Amino acid sequence: MSPAFQRHPGVCRFAYSDGRRCRMLVSSSHPCLCTFHALKESRTLAAQKVGRSLAGSLSQDFITACDLTAALSQLFAAIAQGHLKSKTANTLAYVGQTIAQTLHLSRQEFISAYGAQAWRAAIRDALANSHSHIASIGDATHSATPVDSALAEVDPNA
Repeated sequence: MSPAFQRHPGVCRFAYSDGRRCRMLVSSSHPCLCTFHALKESRTLAAQKVGRSLAGSLSQDFITACDLTAALSQLFAAIAQGHLKSKTANTLAYVGQTIAQTLHLSRQEFISAYGAQAWRAAIRDALANSHSHIASIGDATHSATPVDSALAEVDPNA
């Protein structure tokens, strides 16, 4: 192709890694990609959004069972909606299972080192931080969850 060659404006603008270009017509639902490449882009963006959401749920230094349950629930929803490839979903589910199996060991180790009161305080802090993170990325009109209500009632000096 010469540099003076102008592509037809109704042709997909996707370029393959070897320099070739897609020759399909642009989809009516996307401004510059054909139906196939628009769908592929949509799936990639959805998977990235799910990844950011899961990473945000587990970004704390300390992962509680509640954090893990929330992340696995998000993973389940993403799988059910078809946002993740099955290989990725299987890998993430396996990692979640591994974390779940080590939570009790983490609890025992922490209690042995710092005591049960420190364990309860760490869980309370982790849950509060987790819910404040979720609230910061969630909808401002979202009503309080049962866990939020329970946290509001807990006396941290108890």
